[in-house]
Amino acid sequence: FKKYIKQCFSDVIRLADDEDRFMFEFNENLARPLSTYKDDVATSSTEILKQMAYHLYVRYIVVGCELEINISYGLKCKYRELMHDPLKWMASEVPINDFYCLYDAVIHEMHKCLVESIRRFADSDSFQMIMIASGDALSSTSE
Repeated sequence: FKKYIKQCFSDVIRLADDEDRFMFEFNENLARPLSTYKDDVATSSTEILKQMAYHLYVRYIVVGCELEINISYGLKCKYRELMHDPLKWMASEVPINDFYCLYDAVIHEMHKCLVESIRRFADSDSFQMIMIASGDALSSTSE
């Protein structure tokens, strides 16, 4: 989501000193990138960001969705409270800078799941066999 915002809004954002954060400096007269939302009619940059956030919510967080991610019940409740009613969500007042970190908790939780999975795999016999086999392959190619 962060990369997408940086990519789509590169002409209206500036990077912060640490290059990992950025600040929005929107000019409402600029053309807005609606390429991924051709059927939606947005009147402001905030509406575009709300649409993007809502589409991410529906695609990955709604219980039972096709690509549902594994996050805590508490996080699911937080996002359901924010976005379960699309009309209410679109009418809500959300400061534009809040979109930058809207899904940070989800990213953090997904990262924790991945780290745990990698740790379990690294401790497995399968991984040890792969390491032995790849070590043998590397030693035979260097000879």
